[in-house]
Amino acid sequence: MIISIFRKIFRREPLPDLYSQLSRLMDEMRTYQADIERFHADIEASASHFENILEPNNFISAEWVNGNLHVKHCH
Repeated sequence: MIISIFRKIFRREPLPDLYSQLSRLMDEMRTYQADIERFHADIEASASHFENILEPNNFISAEWVNGNLHVKHCH
């Protein structure tokens, strides 16, 4: 998509079409940014969970299930 936008800039195609493509690109970038922020929040939550359960004599197991990290622990 970015390549087609630059091609349109250098071909001097009509501005409204270029504007709409740039708007869609910005929307996509915002969506990706939100996804990345959610991913980072998940990682922080997982790290916090591990900090709370790392004690002597704890057994910890973790597995990915349907794209989610499931952590189990017992004393």
